[in-house]
Amino acid sequence: MITLIVEFNETIGFWQFIVKEDDQIIHFRPGFRTHEHAEQVGDGWIRDNLGGIPLEEDEEG
Repeated sequence: MITLIVEFNETIGFWQFIVKEDDQIIHFRPGFRTHEHAEQVGDGWIRDNLGGIPLEEDEEG
C-alpha cells in the first residue's frame, strides 16, 4: 500500500511529505510553507511517478 504522510518538521520549520510503500520510504521532500501545498505536491508525485490517485478522487470517480 502506498501512503502519503504530511507532517511539520520542527527542525527546519517547514512542512514535508513522505511517500511510503508498505513500511519503506520511497520518496521524501521537505520545505513547504503550508500543509496543503505539501499534500498537493505529494499527491502529484504519486500520480506522476507511481500512477496512483488519491482515495478521495477514486471514490468520486
